[in-house]
Amino acid sequence: MVDVYTMQGPPIPPGGRPPEGGAPASIVINNIPPKQPWLGRTFVRLLLFFSILANIALFAMIGTYYQGITHREQFVSGDMTSNDKIAIIEVTGMINEKAVESPIKELEFAAKDKDVKSIILRVNSPGGEVFSTERLYRAILKYKEDAKKPVIVMMDGIAASGAFWISMPADKILATKNSITGSIGVIMQTFVLTGLMKEWGVEPMTFKTGALKDTGSMFREMTEEDKAEIKKLMDGWYNEFLHVILTHRGEKVGGEEKLRQVADGRVVLGEEAKTLGFIDELGFMDNAIESAKELGKITGKARVVKYQRQSTFFELLNAKRDVSALISRESLVDLQMPRFLAMPSSFLAASSGSDSK
Repeated sequence: MVDVYTMQGPPIPPGGRPPEGGAPASIVINNIPPKQPWLGRTFVRLLLFFSILANIALFAMIGTYYQGITHREQFVSGDMTSNDKIAIIEVTGMINEKAVESPIKELEFAAKDKDVKSIILRVNSPGGEVFSTERLYRAILKYKEDAKKPVIVMMDGIAASGAFWISMPADKILATKNSITGSIGVIMQTFVLTGLMKEWGVEPMTFKTGALKDTGSMFREMTEEDKAEIKKLMDGWYNEFLHVILTHRGEKVGGEEKLRQVADGRVVLGEEAKTLGFIDELGFMDNAIESAKELGKITGKARVVKYQRQSTFFELLNAKRDVSALISRESLVDLQMPRFLAMPSSFLAASSGSDSK
């Protein structure tokens, strides 16, 4: 839009004469912006377009980069400049599907790092789910097969049942004098709510295709056939537990017959564990580091590191409130399923809230 302003000279007074030279000339001002060349406008638009594309690509690259980096290395002790590294991988708390993700990923990192000469599994766990225990155990075996590097276990506090299971592939097992270990066995606990439901007038309706389909359900009494089926499953896992111990420490525990005499779920302290052949040596983390240097053939100083998990880029973007504690259909179905655990019964009540998927 063009704005035009017209300005006249000063008015002629009454009876006066116009200034010399005739009537004053009109002054016209046109507010017309200077035209830009079409080439310049096109260049600016293209520049803006490619800038937007570049920002989108950069955002995608950053997201992809940080999506792959879930752990970072953290210096613990020793010589920070040494090329020979000992990696500490921690297994703490109840062993479940979520808890094993981090140590499994750290085992993969350590296997790919040529500077890592040995690893120390620092175990402080009462055990947990049979399936997750088996998964972590297999990951440790794979590490030893792929990396061809020694594994040292440091039982620091408690390493019972499933935590004892995953410790078996170690080249050397240490524990403190007051550490708790052992608890060889499998346990399952469920609820029977028939009395409570009868009192409240609740009658469940179950539709199934076989007599054993709802074995372990809290909504009916367990039959002898149910108990026999569950016992068959538990005997299978128990024998697998014994097989793992005998495979890795058969001579040290004195063979199968002697092992079965103490594989009754009992827990033992460090000194008794050494006598039974469950561990190799009493000590602390400093002793475990020395063993890692010796077995890893590190002659000089070592750099002791551990891995610290960090949230991925998209985890931070998609962070939301944890609603896992809220009652839902999935949680009710999960509650009905019997859990087979490799852990002492005294830890069941305390860990029930953390036994999540």
